[in-house]
Amino acid sequence: MTVKEFLETVRARLEADNVKDADKVVRIVVGALKAGLPQDAQTALGRLLPEDMESAWGEVEALPRDHLEREDMYLEEGPPEAAPKTCSSLDQSEHIVDVI
Repeated sequence: MTVKEFLETVRARLEADNVKDADKVVRIVVGALKAGLPQDAQTALGRLLPEDMESAWGEVEALPRDHLEREDMYLEEGPPEAAPKTCSSLDQSEHIVDVI
């Protein structure tokens, strides 16, 4: 599989309009994966990929560890969120255009 084929597969699965969006998602995921792997494991994994994918793998930088640690806070349970406020006008209409 080539990088182009891989990105097209990701684009289709994302139901994205273009390959640039797929590329962005892939770079984020690869960067997160690399952040959790020691350098020798990153290199070994890259060598297992087809040549052009290995090259693309090598171009992506690992995300900073502190960035990943900040993201962990979103996974931790915190205080319950307040119930969303309701709008009586919206409750009475099916369309927001009617309210505006």
